[in-house]
Amino acid sequence: MIGQVVINIDPFETRVALIEDGTVADLYIERNIHLRTVGTIYKGRVINVLPGMQSAFVDKNAFLYVSDIVKDSFIFEHIIGIESPEAQEAHAKNAALAPKIDDLLKEGEEIIVQVIKEPIGSKGARVTTHVTLPGHYLIYIPSISHYGVSKKIVDDKERDRLRKLLKEIVPEGSGAIVRTAGEGKPKEDFQKDIDQLKNLWDNIYNTAKHSTPPCLLYRDLSLLNRVVRDLIDENVKNIVIDSYDGYIQLLEYLKDLKSIPEIEVYDGSEPIFEAFGIEKEIQTSLSRRVWLKSGGYIVFDKTEALVSIDVNTGKFIGKDNQEQTIFKTNIEATKEIARQIRLRNLAGIIIIDFIDMHTAENRDKVLNAFKEEMVRDRTKCVIFTFTNLGLLEITRKRTRKSIEEMMMEECGGCNSIGKVYSFEALLARLYRALKKDTGALSRDKIIINVSEDFKNYIESNMDVFKLEFKKPIILIPKDKFQRDKFEIIGDY
Repeated sequence: MIGQVVINIDPFETRVALIEDGTVADLYIERNIHLRTVGTIYKGRVINVLPGMQSAFVDKNAFLYVSDIVKDSFIFEHIIGIESPEAQEAHAKNAALAPKIDDLLKEGEEIIVQVIKEPIGSKGARVTTHVTLPGHYLIYIPSISHYGVSKKIVDDKERDRLRKLLKEIVPEGSGAIVRTAGEGKPKEDFQKDIDQLKNLWDNIYNTAKHSTPPCLLYRDLSLLNRVVRDLIDENVKNIVIDSYDGYIQLLEYLKDLKSIPEIEVYDGSEPIFEAFGIEKEIQTSLSRRVWLKSGGYIVFDKTEALVSIDVNTGKFIGKDNQEQTIFKTNIEATKEIARQIRLRNLAGIIIIDFIDMHTAENRDKVLNAFKEEMVRDRTKCVIFTFTNLGLLEITRKRTRKSIEEMMMEECGGCNSIGKVYSFEALLARLYRALKKDTGALSRDKIIINVSEDFKNYIESNMDVFKLEFKKPIILIPKDKFQRDKFEIIGDY
């Protein structure tokens, strides 16, 4: 697997695409006005305890489940909690012995929590008292004495070596989990991670002791920094970035790594995501239907509770018998479905309806092929077997918004049945379109036809455009324009 990271930075958003074997596998977007909250640590106050739901609200609407409360020598010295993941699992199996939310928390109590799921729609952020701090090679757990190794490290001897190594370097009362990038790494690499993360936690905790809730204690790294921490490994051969300032930051972040991929600054006239074919992939990821090379196609439908994925033979009629045609379509679909799940960042319950196969052997081959493709996924995913109805069930951890949720919003003109581009996404699209339009940039002024709604939003961000393009920008509202339409023109 040969990897490449392509980074686009503009005044409105930072976008990072991970390319594997020539195709876009992952996409990350971070906007300046909507900073990522997952990983953020707060000191908060319990507003409401809900025994009927075994959960509590912290501050405004952060949701804390009883299963996300752990005993912590720093934070929960006064309550009886769960001392380890093993004990937590044992208590979960015996509800009569499990701690109740109203035994663990009281209204008005001050606690330290970490965001583990972004707020989505009307749902607030999900938080936990189980704080974790990721480094490049391991994840530090300040409050639980637990040693773990990534499941993607399969060699038993290496797993034993890493567990013994953790017991040597992790401070007493704390724990750590080795990340996949830690496979084969020497002790000094892990020691450096532990020292940095232990110091970080000490600073967070000391700040919390002297702070009044609600209070931000720690915000996770910027997207550019997380790229180095979470994506860069020996499989990534080069990084291409279209910002010189970002290039300098990357060099600073990468200096502590022993193996540094090649980094280059992109200076082409065409926008970087278009030059690498990524913009087209983003548009595909927003489509309901995705075509396969054979002529088959896949349909993606998303509801509030789950995502359904349907495979169809489409135009593919095959050359052999029907069973073989269906089998070939399903095998081809496994690779594209796995890629689209990552690219779209689909999460929660996912149901895949492959075309019905008559033989158990073919079903097993399709299942194994799909599992092999999903091994590359960095997000926790559980793949079950085929149901009696021939459906494949998956659960995938939800930590951040899907690409659709980042790029689209409900259409007010159709009772929220459809989706349109959000103003934030449109603004970034307009900026990139202007950068690309050499004809418009050569004129004394820039004239743009827009919808009335979009015009108002552009005007509130006009300072950025004036600073970048250094010439008058005239916005002409058009009554017949849909809200997500704009047109760069030459003259009135």
